[in-house]
Amino acid sequence: MKTRLTIAAILLAAISMPVLSETVKQEVPQAILPMHETSKPITFDHLRHAQVECTQCHHQNEQRAMSFTSYKCASCHSTAKKDKSEDNAYFNIIHGRKALPGDLGTRCMSCHIKEQKTRSKDKPSLTGCTNSGCHK
Repeated sequence: MKTRLTIAAILLAAISMPVLSETVKQEVPQAILPMHETSKPITFDHLRHAQVECTQCHHQNEQRAMSFTSYKCASCHSTAKKDKSEDNAYFNIIHGRKALPGDLGTRCMSCHIKEQKTRSKDKPSLTGCTNSGCHK
């Protein structure tokens, strides 16, 4: 009886070791979330950021399991004009996307209406949707 119990304990320990030694990874949310904590409302796709550790953007908080820290976006995605040519610059990420069905131009117009007011009349319109960069 003692031998059987010892063998059972050894088998249980052997089976449990790989499971216990694995690091628990949190599943990446599938949703594309609106983010209003940023200076301008944007949508955030967790799947595009799956290679980034959760704690790069979130921190543990007693009130909420994982709270978002909005200033973290700018640490990877610069909004400075001098960084405009960088692949991960905010400007290039926003302009690299095409309008989505049902978007109604909200994402584009949040900046383009303000820019259009200061734009000279001889330059192409930033707010005209027909034949624009978004709707070809």
